[in-house]
Amino acid sequence: MMMSGWLVDQSVGYVIGATLATVLALVSGLRWNSAGARAPLYITVASLVVATFSAGRAELRLGQFERAPAAVSADEAAAQE
Repeated sequence: MMMSGWLVDQSVGYVIGATLATVLALVSGLRWNSAGARAPLYITVASLVVATFSAGRAELRLGQFERAPAAVSADEAAAQE
């Protein structure tokens, strides 16, 4: 997948990788774990979802800053006042 070139932008690659890891962990865990082992699975998948969401949000903010650093700086300065 990484060799195909559609993940050339590395800032997006790890977010997509984290999303795939989360989905695969949930699917394989539900398929091959016993019912008693599912509570830790749910906790792990929930933490992976939060981490993936946070990474995606950070990438959006970094992308905004790369496009218009002065505008983002002005918005942040106005928000702190």
